[in-house]
Amino acid sequence: MTFVAANVDYRNFLPEPPGECRDPDLFRLLNEFHFVRWHADYGDRRDEIRVQLKTESILSRAELAVKDPYERLRQYAGELLIWVRRENAAPYILALLNDETEFVRGETAGMLSQVRCDPCVARLIELARTDSSPFVRGCAASGLGGQNPVKSIPVLIEILDNDHEACDSGRTPSGCAATALDEMMETEWTQKRFDAGLRGLNPDGTDLTALREQSLLFLGHCQQRDEGK
Repeated sequence: MTFVAANVDYRNFLPEPPGECRDPDLFRLLNEFHFVRWHADYGDRRDEIRVQLKTESILSRAELAVKDPYERLRQYAGELLIWVRRENAAPYILALLNDETEFVRGETAGMLSQVRCDPCVARLIELARTDSSPFVRGCAASGLGGQNPVKSIPVLIEILDNDHEACDSGRTPSGCAATALDEMMETEWTQKRFDAGLRGLNPDGTDLTALREQSLLFLGHCQQRDEGK
């Protein structure tokens, strides 16, 4: 994250898109939003950009940007379409889940932890099980945490038990699956929840056996619920 004094124009420090980028103005807007949304000093500008990002003209450009040569813009575009819960966005999200770069596949998969996208579940499962990158497999496990529990939990338990390969940051798909199950059930096996949405690692460590058992109980409850509909 870039830190800039409040009295300095932060835009002078934001990176410019490379020449291959087909929509540099969209990249600049999305990149600026990524900066200001984490800084309390720029709350007014953050709110202005949020309104702009929800306009039809910007969303239509984001749909085109999922095929941009610049991978960072592709990732930003997918994030925007997921964030605004863009109607009929699934084909664009699926395109990014099939992206040639690990970065875009993984980042897009991970963003789905917050938004259910039924057409994307099969691809998330495929990525979680078979992608060559442990980073992507872990992100896909995270994404499955936001999907239908009946479809996701069996796969997450499978990953929890078997996939312990670490990516460059040290994260493992198994660890991501544990956190995804914890988030899905709103339990505290992997992390404690505090006020204002803050979280911290469980100081007692993660009881994987208990997590697995509770996940299976939760799966049974969800299956009964669905059968009763």
